[in-house]
Amino acid sequence: MKRIIFPAAVLAAGLLVSQAIFFFFVYRSNLALHAKLMAMDAAGYLIVPNPIVMAELTRFLPAFNGALFFTLTVGAGLCIAAMAGAWLYSRVFNGSRKFAFLLIVLWLAALIAVNAGGFSLLATIPLLLIPPFVFIAHVYHMPSEIRPQGRLVLFLQVACVVVIALLWLPKADRDIFIEIRDNLLLSTGVGAAVNDFYYRYTLYPAKLFKTTGQKLIVPACTNDIRDEALKVRVDTVLAAHDFLPVHGSGPCDLYVTLDNDRLAFSLNGKGILKKNVSDFFQAPRSVLLDFSQRTDNQHFFRLITFYSLFAAFPLALFILFHGLICVLLFMVPQIFLRHGLATLVCLFIGLGAAVPLYLGANAPMTTRDEIQAGLLSGDRQLQRRALMAISRSSLDPLAFKIDSRILESQHVPIRYWFAAALGNGRGPGAADLLWPMIADPHPNVVCSAYSSIGRVGGRGDAEKIIQGISASDHWYVQWYAYRALRQLGWTQKPSGTNPGRL
Repeated sequence: MKRIIFPAAVLAAGLLVSQAIFFFFVYRSNLALHAKLMAMDAAGYLIVPNPIVMAELTRFLPAFNGALFFTLTVGAGLCIAAMAGAWLYSRVFNGSRKFAFLLIVLWLAALIAVNAGGFSLLATIPLLLIPPFVFIAHVYHMPSEIRPQGRLVLFLQVACVVVIALLWLPKADRDIFIEIRDNLLLSTGVGAAVNDFYYRYTLYPAKLFKTTGQKLIVPACTNDIRDEALKVRVDTVLAAHDFLPVHGSGPCDLYVTLDNDRLAFSLNGKGILKKNVSDFFQAPRSVLLDFSQRTDNQHFFRLITFYSLFAAFPLALFILFHGLICVLLFMVPQIFLRHGLATLVCLFIGLGAAVPLYLGANAPMTTRDEIQAGLLSGDRQLQRRALMAISRSSLDPLAFKIDSRILESQHVPIRYWFAAALGNGRGPGAADLLWPMIADPHPNVVCSAYSSIGRVGGRGDAEKIIQGISASDHWYVQWYAYRALRQLGWTQKPSGTNPGRL
């Protein structure tokens, strides 16, 4: 049994270590965000997430579920890299000390690289702990010899991975995640559950590596500015750019003080930049963007996460599923046959998952006649493609004849893309169709509806959006609703009870 499942067992152990590490970081970040939201709420601002979701930040489950995102991306990437290094060390270089030294050099170089933009505890701790643990575990549990059949088993597994990768590679473009969501996840009950899990818990880990400028709202401290008139002006400008001045001394992600007639911008006691007062008021967005870029120490961690999502996550799933299937095939006594059957099952799973992407993806619709025919076809794939074409071509959907079945469709992607297309509406009818979609049971549709309302809505819609944010229990929905508010020209006020202003 050791020969059969040891790669999957080592990977699973490494992922458990990864989960423990990332749970610590996400939970710690959640508590910090909770404190910042409390400060912004006490100052009278509209906060996202709202108090309903904010209460979840102090609980273990959202942090655990959020940590899975890093575990299955960065954690999987580090585990697989360590396993590959261990295999090369043991099988190809026969325990060579020179190769071990090379691996150590590469490991240290990676530690230096992830801290090139400033020390990052989030990137350093996983890189410091996970690869050595997995490397040692893999070397220790690896069988001492490889049998002739073992080479064939390895060849079959590599061939299986290559075939699956070649099948998926043509779909690896900017729409890959949209196609996976629309044609794979939202087409089955299990897939829909995975989709809902992703959108409910993704923002918990995402805030860990976002730059200050990428965050929706940021607490700012300006109380050390003694010139009251200047402080009011600074507060007003900061609030208009979602850097929200709070009472007291924090916790804040931006501290602004006056130093010799210049505004000093700092973070955690470290001075970041200084600007003349007139320069700040002349181009505040540029100054705040400069501050965000200078305080960004997670650039390499974001890159690792992105590439791990594309490469390490699918490979980790293959290794884990292969090991699980080998265990389930315990009634097959021949190890080689068991491996072969498990590889075949994984191949069919990989190929089967790709089929909906090919069935649902055809050449984009380009002509109005083609789009109109798709809308009236009654075929949900054609209708989805037609609505996507309207949305992406900035066409007015109300200029087409809309099949009533689209308005009542049970297919989530159709409702989603119809809401997105309505964002191109030229008249008040678009907003009238969008507002009922805010009550849609699916959060993806609600997010799309809010996004479109931000484009076609009016000043009178701001209050309804604020009410929607206050009543929602979904962080992602609130995030889109807040962005819609800002698109309508709504801004936060710097003090008092804060209904915002247009």
